[in-house]
Amino acid sequence: MKRIYGALLVIVTVLLCLCGCGKKSTIQPITDGFTAQATIRYKEMDVAGQFSCSADGRVNMVFSLPKSLDGVTLGWNGSEMQMRLGGMTITVSEDSMPDGGLIRCLTRVLAAVEPTGGKKEGEHYIIDGDVGGTAYTLVCDAASGFPLSLSVPDEQLEVTFSEVTML
Repeated sequence: MKRIYGALLVIVTVLLCLCGCGKKSTIQPITDGFTAQATIRYKEMDVAGQFSCSADGRVNMVFSLPKSLDGVTLGWNGSEMQMRLGGMTITVSEDSMPDGGLIRCLTRVLAAVEPTGGKKEGEHYIIDGDVGGTAYTLVCDAASGFPLSLSVPDEQLEVTFSEVTML
């Protein structure tokens, strides 16, 4: 009887150990509901500031560099672009906006990311994709899913994210 219980214990232990084999760790890239310091190269312009992207698709960038934009907030709510400085706000409707633009490009790409299309490379999770014929590469931290960088070559856009936190 002891042999049967011993054998069953060994079999159960082996089965439990094997249950963990073959499991893929799920990496869920964070593409909304976060805020971060962003250093951006867009076309010929270098900018930096606090970037935030809410879960409902609202995007804000509070510029700190260059000095000429320090304190300016540029926001996109899905239908309007707003520029704020101090107590003054200028609103521009979507149909008046050019197709390009820094905030619109960031919003369009982050909203289109297909998280299952990535591959883990060391500490990074890299997602290559395409939105409306425009290729992008999003690099996330494999452990947290937080975005580290975004590259959109056709738009001449390179973004580095740091100090990323959830909203």
